[in-house]
Amino acid sequence: MKCLLVSLLIACSALAAQGAEVPVLDPPAPQVGVIGVDEVFRGQRGYGLSVFAGTVPERFEVEVIGVLRNLSPGTSLIMAKLSGQGLEQSGVIRGMSGSPVYLDGRLAGAVAYGWAFSREAIAGITPIGDMREIATSPPAAGRTGSSGRSGRAPALSFEQLTSLSWPADLLTTELARLVQRPALGLGSSPLLFAGSGFGERSSALLADALGGVGAAGSGLGPAGSPQGGGAGPQPGGVVGAVLVGGDLQLAAMGTVTDCYGDTVLAFGHPFVGSGSLNLPMALGEVVTVVPTMDSSFKLTNLGPVVGAIEQDRRPGLVGRMGGEAPTVPVVIRLRGEAPREFRVFLATDLTEYLPSLLATSVFGAVDVVGKQRGDQQVDLSARFLVAGHGEVRVAQSFAGERSALDSVSFLLGVADQLLNHGLADVALEAVEVEVELAEGARLVAVTGAHADRARARPGDRLRLTVDLRSPEGESRRESVELTLPSELPEGRYTLLVGDGASVRTARLGLEPQRPRSVPEVLELLRTLRSRRELLVLGVVPGRGLAFDGRPMPQLPGTARSLLAPESTPLPRNVGLRSAVAQEVTKPLDTPVSGLARVEILIDREGKGTR
Repeated sequence: MKCLLVSLLIACSALAAQGAEVPVLDPPAPQVGVIGVDEVFRGQRGYGLSVFAGTVPERFEVEVIGVLRNLSPGTSLIMAKLSGQGLEQSGVIRGMSGSPVYLDGRLAGAVAYGWAFSREAIAGITPIGDMREIATSPPAAGRTGSSGRSGRAPALSFEQLTSLSWPADLLTTELARLVQRPALGLGSSPLLFAGSGFGERSSALLADALGGVGAAGSGLGPAGSPQGGGAGPQPGGVVGAVLVGGDLQLAAMGTVTDCYGDTVLAFGHPFVGSGSLNLPMALGEVVTVVPTMDSSFKLTNLGPVVGAIEQDRRPGLVGRMGGEAPTVPVVIRLRGEAPREFRVFLATDLTEYLPSLLATSVFGAVDVVGKQRGDQQVDLSARFLVAGHGEVRVAQSFAGERSALDSVSFLLGVADQLLNHGLADVALEAVEVEVELAEGARLVAVTGAHADRARARPGDRLRLTVDLRSPEGESRRESVELTLPSELPEGRYTLLVGDGASVRTARLGLEPQRPRSVPEVLELLRTLRSRRELLVLGVVPGRGLAFDGRPMPQLPGTARSLLAPESTPLPRNVGLRSAVAQEVTKPLDTPVSGLARVEILIDREGKGTR
């Protein structure tokens, strides 16, 4: 699909301004000329094009204030005052990013920056020469999936993820990284984030993280898969970089600056400044403009995906009509009184943002169906299908007023560990998430535990009784039977009993691990345990060692003397004070929380045992 040339719009806009009937014309062949920064002067007048309602670009007036030269080496910015279309009251509108500006009938650049609370619509305009230059940069060739080498560490350490301990604003903080802060006092870019399908709390979270999100309707058709169709982009028309599509949608919306052949230039400023990029590119329409005292914005409908954004650099974005960007399908199934299924697709190229986009999508789905206020129990399970490595399944339970947000923070942490470990490329083929919603907080506390004997021999069958208390104060008990390992040494044997997350955290403290390959990352994630599991960990006084992040319990004395930290300069060796001898799991019908300790004496000769 070829882009429409701007010359037709210029002629039509001028005739419409004069009240004349606009004739039907064949698109002219010549490409509109450009004007260089050196030809721009104070007081010069021109006009711009942007959509203020519908899909047809409309004219607004431009008066040059001057040129900010050499903001950075070789970079200048045209400063201008905008008027018409209500801009005198609204100021520069979010969603105008990329609106083309014409001086002396030639294309000068794109509206790129504005200032909140400004008394006039003062705009910074990126020169078109800078934008066309990036169109010659190599595209994102060969980028077909998410990469595990995003250049950043996961937001949560594995210890935080295991212990279910993270900042309350984790999702907000991670989403806020999508917002780029302009340098050198350039105000803010009039970039618009538009979302649809989200509930009250998730919409508020998006607005807080992204500096405001305009409501967006859907024009994508059947949920879950991008599709093309419709008219092509045109200068001044609406264009979006799609992050989430399907039943829930989130996109960065802006305006087309220039198009020729299959190339589309837009925004006039970077999105996240990633350089090469591969995001779905969609068209859109404007429902209306909402003027505010702070920063006015457009209400938009997101239209069909027609190509891919392939460059994200300081002067703007470069898209290609017909290009295909990688996405991962996500199915979100909600169980409970109002079961529902959501199907979305996530842009996978921006790996470091993919975990927060996944978490936001699930939070949006839960927000639509779940309670808006009060205590709620959330049981979450997720299945990640990883290309070439099989699947990773995790499950966890949460209760309380923050249960929905905590559950998606856990999901964010898992996905972040899976994708942003810095070891090798990883591609997600699919994600499935199931969420069970229930009224009230039902975490049952572990208050104590005891064994049916104080002394035992290796190989004996032991019965543990665990004391539990419900939030209403009701007591109950669970029992766990285990067979003691036959190789246990004489002496004290400690049994840690509790919910899966607490006991797994304790084990991680005893056996610190640092994965060195993708399979090791996946295996570590597979060891995560749920609060719906009662876990028993048997621990003996340690004779082991963690070498380079991998536990080696029960080492012979000779090996320990050779590798122990005190006898070797290798800093990666850590002596283990205790070693894990066994682990026993019992599934529960309700989530529990807490940890208890039971001590027994191992007597290999059977003295005093029964």
